[in-house]
Amino acid sequence: MTTIASPEPVSPFRNDILRNRVVVVTGGATGIGYACAEAFGAHGAKVAICSRRRGIVEEAVAKLKAKGVDAYGTTVDVRDFAKTTLAADEIAKHFGRIDFLINNAAGNFMVSAENLTPGGLATVLGIDLQGVFHMSKACLPYLKAAGQEHGNAVILNITATLQDIATPFQSHAAAAKAGIDVLTNQFGVEWAEYGIRSVGIAPGGISGTVGGPGGRVFGNLPDGNAKAIRSRGGVPSGRWGRVGDIALAAVFLCSEGAPWITATRLTVDGGSCHRVLGFVEMKNKIQSKSELEKATTKSKVPVAAASKL
Repeated sequence: MTTIASPEPVSPFRNDILRNRVVVVTGGATGIGYACAEAFGAHGAKVAICSRRRGIVEEAVAKLKAKGVDAYGTTVDVRDFAKTTLAADEIAKHFGRIDFLINNAAGNFMVSAENLTPGGLATVLGIDLQGVFHMSKACLPYLKAAGQEHGNAVILNITATLQDIATPFQSHAAAAKAGIDVLTNQFGVEWAEYGIRSVGIAPGGISGTVGGPGGRVFGNLPDGNAKAIRSRGGVPSGRWGRVGDIALAAVFLCSEGAPWITATRLTVDGGSCHRVLGFVEMKNKIQSKSELEKATTKSKVPVAAASKL
């Protein structure tokens, strides 16, 4: 099966639209988090990345600095509020401010609800849901200061679409992401008076990530031609997502081009949230006149009327 050529998107934005702003990215050393860190740096921001493992943090910071980004890294376990507070204070001391927080750190694995243990549930809720709350509270004093200064401080939560319908073997992660969506809305409403916006991005399947096709969580989903992806993978756009698709959406949402967007979530998934499994086969079938005539004969619906359905 031929793999779809899917280069990272080229930014349509000026490279200085986030100039002198400071962004904190949890889980920022790899995957979507690193792509966001890189994109924000490319648009003028100073970047602080957080992760639990010092080695990958140092490696990511070195890569960013090699690209000319003013980058800083620190280790933190977002499940521990005291540690998130120390991390926020450390970053604010280094850069002098915090303007944006991207809550991207997450944990996930496949397990049925029947076999999910209390410890497994606590781990995912701790990283995903409590982590968002902890980091947002830890950064709040600095975000309030930024919001009062320029009116565009932002908390951006990377969530999912797992919670929108029942997704088998994802009760723990879906519950956590549903909670994150609630926090996104609550922060957006309660903290608007401080000049803080709160938004979410729900990615679809992103190539090259642990939660994407072929990744550790969901395994070997089809990554071949557009027809196969639309029919078996359920992505109307005909390709899997790229980390750059999410990163550029994040740049837009944190820019001054989105001043009235808050307490809401942007789904970036090529249409896959509509679960259009079998789209290509169904389209080919209903476009066949003979099949349409057979269907209308059985249902006693005129062909002209059925063709408009």
